[in-house]
Amino acid sequence: MSSNPDHQPTVIVTEKTGASDVRKVPASKLRKFLLIALAVVGLGGGAVFFFSKQGLSEAVLSKLLDDWIADQEMQAKAEGTEVDLRYQSITLKGGLTEQTVEIDNPSIMIAETGLSIADSADRAKEISTKRLLLYPQGVNLENVRIELPDPLNVTYQGQQHPVFTFAPNTPLMVSVKKEVEGTSEFMVVNHYFPTQWKITHLKEQEAGGLEDATPVLTPTYESFTLSAAEGGRYYSRMLKDGTLGEGNLALASVAIADEAGQEVFSLKDVKSTWKGAIEQGTMQQHFTLALADIEYGDSLPELAPYAPQSLAIDASLSAPEGDVSGQTMKLNLSQMKLAIGNASLSLTGNLETKEGEMLPLGQLDASVSGLSALLAQLQRDGVVDAAAVKSVQDTANQIGGGKADLSGEFAFSITRQPGAGMMVGKAPLENLLATVLSSAFKGISMQPHSGAAGAAQEPASGAQ
Repeated sequence: MSSNPDHQPTVIVTEKTGASDVRKVPASKLRKFLLIALAVVGLGGGAVFFFSKQGLSEAVLSKLLDDWIADQEMQAKAEGTEVDLRYQSITLKGGLTEQTVEIDNPSIMIAETGLSIADSADRAKEISTKRLLLYPQGVNLENVRIELPDPLNVTYQGQQHPVFTFAPNTPLMVSVKKEVEGTSEFMVVNHYFPTQWKITHLKEQEAGGLEDATPVLTPTYESFTLSAAEGGRYYSRMLKDGTLGEGNLALASVAIADEAGQEVFSLKDVKSTWKGAIEQGTMQQHFTLALADIEYGDSLPELAPYAPQSLAIDASLSAPEGDVSGQTMKLNLSQMKLAIGNASLSLTGNLETKEGEMLPLGQLDASVSGLSALLAQLQRDGVVDAAAVKSVQDTANQIGGGKADLSGEFAFSITRQPGAGMMVGKAPLENLLATVLSSAFKGISMQPHSGAAGAAQEPASGAQ
């Protein structure tokens, strides 16, 4: 990795075409290649790859990468994110039909949204790895396989030790292919997941060393393992800007185990879909997510009785074509259902945003069932106290306009009309917020304070 970002070293690019031919290319040109490669594998935010109808060569790479990076820099600037990309060297190996691009020690620094990297200070994150490999599938770049064979490190700017390390048991692999439909060009991307990741994170750092000297930080790490069934993948087919297309995620199972190998929790039959299209001048986005079976291992017995067990979402967003302000967006929530133990929450309905309205308009229909049993379980386990249970009951009474029965199904609507406040059942939203905040402050005021406790004890000791 270059220590000086302004330094422009010369990188050797080798093509083997019968006789060995060595060419020298300024690193400033090839630096842009790294941004594209990292973006494809998700390090820069999931951008799509580039393409060409010509063979992979120095001239083609320079032209393609310059054009692509200029466009991506404009998009990043519009989104308020600054990135800085570095690498140690880049090498092109192989012949005309069998070529491999190897990038050594690539890294990307990502600033906090809305700030420069310098202003982000220790909130800027750097993602790095030892190698990034590209395998063009044929004589052009319309079909490419990308691999990350080494661990990924996440480090905050200015820190010596990684905060997270993601080590896969097999290379993280992404395939990218261009498809043409009429005058539109789509990028088809397949992410193939490793069956196991060892994830290590920085738990703490202990300062040591000699007095009046720069402290020596000794890191303490802990790790866990993420396992997935073989064959898991994410597929997407979309236009360059990501607004139109489709995608789906399918995982037969995912499990997390702690350092001792005990399973913490697992997900089975994970499915998610996304589709974006323009219909009659309206941009439509449809999203679904299904987590049908969430299980908790023996290492978290206290969490299982009141932890989420399933989640299903089916929602659509629509806006006039070309409107990116979000002023006229509509949400259709066909289904949102969350199950926690024997309790459940479901939401359906429609909301829309309009210019001049601070809050969305429309109606959501909500239904809560089994809440009293869940609250009783939480109270028995010491997670909540009687005051918290009473606060929930008082809030439900306000919503229902009377004594609310939380043992069965408790249904209400969340509504807002133009120029009016938001209503939750029969209660204005601001009244509910006042009730919740009042209960929270009462709970704080009832907590013992060390100063008060000490003052109360002094007269008692003096009386003796």
